Amino acid sequence: MVLVVEDEASSRRALQQLLKMHGYETRVAASGEDALQWVKCEGPPHFAVVDINLPGMTGVEFVRQLHRSYPSLPCVFMTANDEAHKEQMRAGGPDPTLRKPFELSRLLHMIRDPRGIPAT
Repeated sequence: MVLVVEDEASSRRALQQLLKMHGYETRVAASGEDALQWVKCEGPPHFAVVDINLPGMTGVEFVRQLHRSYPSLPCVFMTANDEAHKEQMRAGGPDPTLRKPFELSRLLHMIRDPRGIPAT
């Protein structure tokens, strides 16, 4: 199951539909707080796709908290903001970032083979 954390409703729905069309069960959340609540109730996803620029808790903070309980859970950040990408890189996390708009094939490859995810 793939967890998509994206505050923009149209992007969230589009990504959910695209992943579903490729056979992936998905859950979506509009904020890091909602996503953490979902994980606490339902357990961890197999993969998380997280927007860096979330309202309230940032995507970087959400992933930090997620990794405290599930350190090996593969996550990929998304952003259209160069500064957010630089901030995530400065934070030193191993999780890669997809720059919006990104190729769906690249995300699908990352989901299929999370061990082969290159840090960006």
